[in-house]
Amino acid sequence: MTRNGLQNRSRKVAGFAGSWILAGIILAGAARAGDLASAVIKVVDEPIAINTGARGQDELWYASTRHLELSDLDPLSLPRLQVLRHSNGIWGESSIETLVGDSDPAKTTLFYFHGNRVPVEYAIEGGSLIYQQVRDAISWETPIRFVIWSWPSDRICGQLRDFRVKAVRTDVDALFLAGVLSRMPRRVPVSILAYSFGARIVTGGLHLTGGGELLGKKLGHENPGSIHPVRTVLFAGAVHQDWLYSGGKQSRACSQMNKLLVLYNSLDPLLMHYRYLEKNSRPAALGFAGLEQGRLADQSVVFHQRDVRDQVGLSHSESRYFASIELVRQLSRYLQWKKTQ
Repeated sequence: MTRNGLQNRSRKVAGFAGSWILAGIILAGAARAGDLASAVIKVVDEPIAINTGARGQDELWYASTRHLELSDLDPLSLPRLQVLRHSNGIWGESSIETLVGDSDPAKTTLFYFHGNRVPVEYAIEGGSLIYQQVRDAISWETPIRFVIWSWPSDRICGQLRDFRVKAVRTDVDALFLAGVLSRMPRRVPVSILAYSFGARIVTGGLHLTGGGELLGKKLGHENPGSIHPVRTVLFAGAVHQDWLYSGGKQSRACSQMNKLLVLYNSLDPLLMHYRYLEKNSRPAALGFAGLEQGRLADQSVVFHQRDVRDQVGLSHSESRYFASIELVRQLSRYLQWKKTQ
């Protein structure tokens, strides 16, 4: 059988299996609806033991919103994130003021956002591994300040409830992210790498810094849209495809981007059924369908996308993306700010 024949057969098998999953859920009623939600948001692999040391002039940070609620948001001050910094082989306490205030224009500040159902220890270990892979994939012209952004994504009892609670929570974290990004020195180059539900936080946060609104709130201080344009890579994004289009929920996000790379997988067996998770609409997932050409709300952003089905196959796993050296090199080049830029 030819390669195209195998791909077509795989797609048919995935669709056939998905049809039976959906049929079973419909027949079983609301009590079984959570099975599908669980499939879409079960994205965490087993943690890998690694050496978390940063190279030379690089910095490794951990910024957590796990203890924060929407009521903790103060529009006039920095969000009170828990911040740790890795130094001399250990994680030590720091502060959000230090993370933001010590930003160095000679270094690329690179934020990484994990997906759902990630315990705190997995966030630190997994984020450190992502740092190492991105660091080693290419020859970086500038040092990296790698920031692991960790949000309250631990499993909640009730699978459908878990999905819906976390979907709302991504908007809350978007408000915290906007509060951080909008206060970073404009001369500091910023890049963002976000996976699955983490992509929702990023697009929401950038929508807010562009003057948009989420949960009835906007940035509470002056000069929205004044951040350094961000280089953004979204992969396996659990984000509505049309949110970045004109009139979409997060339509102002692209105005804050310097470049946007979307890695989507048209064989993703989980995001394939993303459209069935809302009662009143049938949205396609960005991480499954990509973006329609010419539909972005801001056409000035440098935009590329790639269907990675040949590299990732029938999987939603983050590790499958990073198992491909080709993909890691591509996204790392996209995230890199060069000295002359």
